[in-house]
Amino acid sequence: MDLTPELLRARTVAIFMRVSAEHGPVEEVIFERVMCDGCGHVVNMLRDGYPVGWTTEGDLNDGWRDLCGRCSR
Repeated sequence: MDLTPELLRARTVAIFMRVSAEHGPVEEVIFERVMCDGCGHVVNMLRDGYPVGWTTEGDLNDGWRDLCGRCSR
């Protein structure tokens, strides 16, 4: 499936809520980096915007595997 801004946002919220429930209040969480699990390429979303052409597979229980456009082919 495509790695969309909506999916990234949903994953971030779910992870934040899980950590808060298990470990108490979280003062600050910064999830601005997405790394390709194939080649290690990193996108800094604050600087570069959302990753375009990336795909993802997985779920919140087993984790996610994100692939850049090159590794998705």
